[in-house]
Amino acid sequence: MTQSAAEVPAETRRLRGRKPKAPQYYRFRAALTVRPPFFELANRERSQACGSILAHPAWPDGYAQLPRHPWRLPDYREPPLLMFDKKIGRPARDVEAQDGLWFVTSAMKAFLERVDPGACEYRKRDTEWSSGEAGPEYWLCSVTRMLFGGDVIDVGKSTKVKVRTEPDGFPSYPIVSERYVHLKPEAVGAAHLFRIVEMDGRVYCDQFVKDSYKAAGLKGADIYKIGVD
Repeated sequence: MTQSAAEVPAETRRLRGRKPKAPQYYRFRAALTVRPPFFELANRERSQACGSILAHPAWPDGYAQLPRHPWRLPDYREPPLLMFDKKIGRPARDVEAQDGLWFVTSAMKAFLERVDPGACEYRKRDTEWSSGEAGPEYWLCSVTRMLFGGDVIDVGKSTKVKVRTEPDGFPSYPIVSERYVHLKPEAVGAAHLFRIVEMDGRVYCDQFVKDSYKAAGLKGADIYKIGVD
């Protein structure tokens, strides 16, 4: 039997009349600290001829021509080696930043694979203590899902964002802070974790990833809201 308006509890009526919250997005990064983690990349110069662990050239097929982009993991001449030494700095966390890529623990890798299986690429890394003993298990990780700013940035709502068309025809977004950038949920779609091509490789996530990260009890990430004025 259908309830009359008078029979429906006030709290239920209030919730029914409430508009659903708009999806919220966040910057996801390894938190910055004064002291570095107590590991260092021992063979950076030998990993690639360019002396970097980032892919080179960055855009081999032309700027913004996917699928090959700066955040893909290259085939290294010598796999990056993490050398651990407690004299270097603080204890390493579940996620540490390195040149726009991450070094993550197995727990962090499992978390990322669970919340968004297709978002990242991983390579298990050789690790070693300065004493010669085997080091803790870490993975080189890169968020490789790329979305285009022209598709996902809501310029109408991002009132403090200016759009500039570059000579190659692609837009750029000179901004004071990425916190002012609003995204279009319908364009982001089902992606939980992603980079935006024109936003210098920064990683973003949705509410699901933020809440899941907090519940997982992992350490090292800094997650802050964007789309605020």
